Amino acid sequence: MERLGVKTAARVFRKLNNATLWYLENRDGCFVETMLKNYQEAVTALSYFPTIGRVVRKTTTREYRAYVAHKKCILVYWYNSKTLYITDIIFTDTFKEGF
Repeated sequence: MERLGVKTAARVFRKLNNATLWYLENRDGCFVETMLKNYQEAVTALSYFPTIGRVVRKTTTREYRAYVAHKKCILVYWYNSKTLYITDIIFTDTFKEGF
């Protein structure tokens, strides 16, 4: 299969940035480095194989899927024939700071 282009919603970057800052304060830099590396690897894998995620919601036009990028991070996305759209990122830890 050909690699899909990737478009990420602005809120995904915002949530990822907030989580990175939170983890830097409450964990260590090594954990953050691993989480970001796993995120990048997951996006790359999904761009080649978008069907590996689990279907979480279907609409008339889209099929939303979820994929565990890291033990603390789940990506929600949908795709068409040319592009992978990452619509949300869910962190399994509970945060109080704007999550």
